[in-house]
Amino acid sequence: MVWEIRIRILLEIMLLVVFNNVHSQNITETIRGKVIDNITKDPLIGANVILINSDPLVGASTGLDGSFRLDNVPVGRISLKISFIGYHEIIIDDLPLVQCQVLNTWGI
Repeated sequence: MVWEIRIRILLEIMLLVVFNNVHSQNITETIRGKVIDNITKDPLIGANVILINSDPLVGASTGLDGSFRLDNVPVGRISLKISFIGYHEIIIDDLPLVQCQVLNTWGI
């Protein structure tokens, strides 16, 4: 009887730990893109792309071809802030991020 109770308690604790581990795994995606001038279509080197309200902060600067990459972005609705010296800051609100999806691009 005592062993039966101990085994049951141990089994319940093990199931709780497994459930918490499965439940705590967050699904993330990678966002890749290119920041370009909306008129000339030239890439903007060194533009900043930041995921708003991320903790820790997730952001990147664009490379020589205007491309950027943000890793470990949680799937769901996100907001991005794109800024570059001499240009108006752009905020893209309520952007749906789901797994394996290509989204439209915006010029700055």
